[in-house]
Amino acid sequence: YRKRIVDGCELSLRRKPMPLSLLIILLAGALCGLLAAEIFSLVRDNRRITLRCEVNMNLTEPDEVVTLTYVVQNTSRFPMPFVSFCFHFPEQLQVQENEAWKEAHSVGGAFANMYSFDACLPPHRGLRGKLRFTLKERGLYELGKVYIETGDFLGFHSKVRSFFLPQRIVCTARALPEKPALAPLGGFLGDISVRRFILEE
Repeated sequence: YRKRIVDGCELSLRRKPMPLSLLIILLAGALCGLLAAEIFSLVRDNRRITLRCEVNMNLTEPDEVVTLTYVVQNTSRFPMPFVSFCFHFPEQLQVQENEAWKEAHSVGGAFANMYSFDACLPPHRGLRGKLRFTLKERGLYELGKVYIETGDFLGFHSKVRSFFLPQRIVCTARALPEKPALAPLGGFLGDISVRRFILEE
């Protein structure tokens, strides 16, 4: 209750409690909305989540840093409360990020070259990021595989799909030293030069 002073007299006004029927209606409406959101999230297709990747160069050298740019986008009209995407890179690809970044995104265990990211995507919104990597030996390399996981509204179920990244990158051979040490074609015997070939006079 609350007190109110009217014409010098103190009056006590007691608030009326919320009717029990109205409280039950509000709770029932909230539960129905929660159940509808859960059912809709279960039947929703996670193909509405798209991922695009680009590299800043298609031809690189050993130990040269390449930047991979990725864009994850929700193309549906409804929000995605939980989206997780994971890169599975080949063994020859070495990620060149700091240790804090690797600890935050690396997936341990047998899949040591996997890096995962989690996000909540509103409708028609996306997430952009970058990571750097190098290659050790020459060859033609694919960027690997991507796993995309989406969860339901309450977090009880999830859907996973995977696909290979279409981008390829060529790593050239390691360059030779600028001044290679070459063996001489001939030597000296006393004060007379030893010639490689016999020439006619």
